[in-house]
Amino acid sequence: MKISLGLIYGGKSAEHNVSLQTALAVTKALNTEKFDIHPIYITEEGEWLRGEKLTEPVSNVKMLQFEQNAKTFLPTSLNESMFSAACIG
Repeated sequence: MKISLGLIYGGKSAEHNVSLQTALAVTKALNTEKFDIHPIYITEEGEWLRGEKLTEPVSNVKMLQFEQNAKTFLPTSLNESMFSAACIG
């Protein structure tokens, strides 16, 4: 059984682009045979967006900025059980 992992990155800070680069490195390092990786992108405006589950490492940062095809994700206590682990980049 795979572990569901929420990868949270981006955010309203001067380190936004650094966080994107870190998330890119994390997707390349994680074994997709062991983890279901669920990307959660926080835009520079502070909106939380959930992308499709990653089935392979992404090749560039633009693929992590999925503002067009994403679902808005609201961080509340109702969502806490969604993932068994979280990696903040």
